[in-house]
Amino acid sequence: QLPINTAIVYMHRFFAIHSMRSVNRHELALAALFLAAKTEEQPRPIAHCVTVYHVCVFKTNVTNDSEDFLRTKDALIDLEQDLLQTIGFDLVIEHPHAHVVRCTQMIKASKELAQTSYFMATNSLHLTTFCLQHRPTAVACVCIYLACKWSSYEIPPSNQGSHWYEYIDSTVTESDLEELVQEFLLILDKSPSRIKRKLSSQAKGAASNLEAPPPMFGSSASRAAAASGSSRPPSSGSSRP
Repeated sequence: QLPINTAIVYMHRFFAIHSMRSVNRHELALAALFLAAKTEEQPRPIAHCVTVYHVCVFKTNVTNDSEDFLRTKDALIDLEQDLLQTIGFDLVIEHPHAHVVRCTQMIKASKELAQTSYFMATNSLHLTTFCLQHRPTAVACVCIYLACKWSSYEIPPSNQGSHWYEYIDSTVTESDLEELVQEFLLILDKSPSRIKRKLSSQAKGAASNLEAPPPMFGSSASRAAAASGSSRPPSSGSSRP
């Protein structure tokens, strides 16, 4: 999933400068994923990428010496260079997912609330341009805040009187979150029905399985534990994210 998320950000950055009519979007997606897999240290052979591309897009198998294979391979190499130049070789991407996982661990959120927040972080890449407009920490706050609103759940302040989102991004305010949530909801309202159904299902699951966060979630000990947390998605087989 990590190379896919990184590839999506690459494509957002590319199309922020270039018209979608200027390139074949399927071939650009292939180039972005090929590059992202290398960036995230999960490289795939170019021949494998081209072969899978033809199976997925054209439902056909190609041999390594066929004309279609060689044309797609050349296009991949050219588009990878165009992509690198467009994004200025800035390849390392910080995603909101890691911050979502660490925060939900810090507040000891229910499995369902953590998964809904994580799902929203992924959909922020698919449906919005938040990755271009806002810091990953701010996007993570929006995803958790929205998941809480859907679940009619409020995370209380810490013993120090600080709000949970201040531990993720000290510059974010509740008015910022409200504004971004409304923007996100407007986009979601125009999203495909299957996404709406999945979000609705996850929100209902989170609402029925909520646990109150411990009063000391804002302590230095819990912040340290959160800082060392995994960026993997919350497990469906555990009661904790």
